[in-house]
Amino acid sequence: MLIGFQDQDNLGLRYLMSAVNASGHRALIMTYRSNSDEILRSIHRDKPDVVGFSLIFQYMAPDFGEVIESLRAAGVTAHFTMGGHYSSFEPTEILKRIPGLDSVVRFDGEMTLVNILNCLSTGADWRGLPGIAFRKSDDEINVAPLARVVEDLDLLPQPDRESIDYEGHPMPTASVLGSRGCPWDCSFCSIRPFYEEQGGSLRRLRAPKAIVDEMIDLHTNRKVPIFLFQDDDFLAGGRKAKEWAMEIADLVAERGFGGDIAFKISCRSDEINEDIIARLMAGGLTHVYMGVESGDEEGLINMSKRLKPEAHLRAGRILKKFGLSFDFGFMLVDPYSTFRSIRQNVDFLEAFIGDGWTVAPFCRMLPYAGTPIKRRLETEGRLLGTQFEPDYKFLDPKLDLFYDWMVNTFYVRNFTNQGLSSEVCCSRRTSG
Repeated sequence: MLIGFQDQDNLGLRYLMSAVNASGHRALIMTYRSNSDEILRSIHRDKPDVVGFSLIFQYMAPDFGEVIESLRAAGVTAHFTMGGHYSSFEPTEILKRIPGLDSVVRFDGEMTLVNILNCLSTGADWRGLPGIAFRKSDDEINVAPLARVVEDLDLLPQPDRESIDYEGHPMPTASVLGSRGCPWDCSFCSIRPFYEEQGGSLRRLRAPKAIVDEMIDLHTNRKVPIFLFQDDDFLAGGRKAKEWAMEIADLVAERGFGGDIAFKISCRSDEINEDIIARLMAGGLTHVYMGVESGDEEGLINMSKRLKPEAHLRAGRILKKFGLSFDFGFMLVDPYSTFRSIRQNVDFLEAFIGDGWTVAPFCRMLPYAGTPIKRRLETEGRLLGTQFEPDYKFLDPKLDLFYDWMVNTFYVRNFTNQGLSSEVCCSRRTSG
């Protein structure tokens, strides 16, 4: 049984499910709930030999730990394992903090999970497997050598989507993965360290034909018109990667689905140019998510983005010229912010999307496990918070007060009924 969040298609779990089923075992998927009662009922009903927990969000580890503790207290004896970025980077910590876990599957997990199931079903000792970590005793954690990476992603069976109710939605969307990994080394991101540590290529590409076949099959047989590419950066990797992306769009158009299929990608702003956008739109591109992150030049340096704010502005102009909708990630503050950089970011947002083309999201950079910024803050003696919720203080104490004010102010506006009511009232006054 595989348990995780499923607000969108959880392709990580779906790929694991396919690998398990293809190996002769049987996998089920369940949506994670903080209340363990529903999970317990499912375990009693289905009696799984292994329960795998997908920890996507580092800060949710204590919550997962409470659920696992409740399941053990209720007498569940199945093998409990866990995967995800945090578990891969910090297997010792997760096993110490969650004593009910039997193992951790590190990095790409398809083959490792199948090997655990094979061992448990035959009585072989799973503790000798590569790619795992486990508790040898109360005080000793064993972290095994890493498993071999599957370089050719097309060797993996396609994600199992049988239990997804696409047909029950008036406008269904399906997530698709064309690649794994990213060559960029942004200081706030754990994606490159994740793939770098496990070995193999920093970005592995599926064959364009296999991707398009998957999309057309979902469109034809499951009536899915919209596809969300979950690639970390759809255009990363130089000219070869861009040609790969354009080949996908070309194949969709050549097979006559250019007007029937719509898709969304994520990329950097400096990867956008008119030729690429035109080709992708011919194959159905309708939306772009950009990793903008900062409009302050010094902030971009601290983030290791290797570009200047003008690259963002240029990308915005191109997307608007083609009439494409877009959204973007943006960190208004980071560990090295000043009031000057914040003002610069606000000015940038005004220039970038002050015309109302899209909303202005913003957040604070956080030093998650595996990221270069976490290591830098550790070296500087500035890393605070807990293992699961790392934090820091700004260099200027006044910024801490400003940030607290900002969170309190915008939380009410963005995430409460009161804030929604205020927005509706303002909108009525403006339109009236």
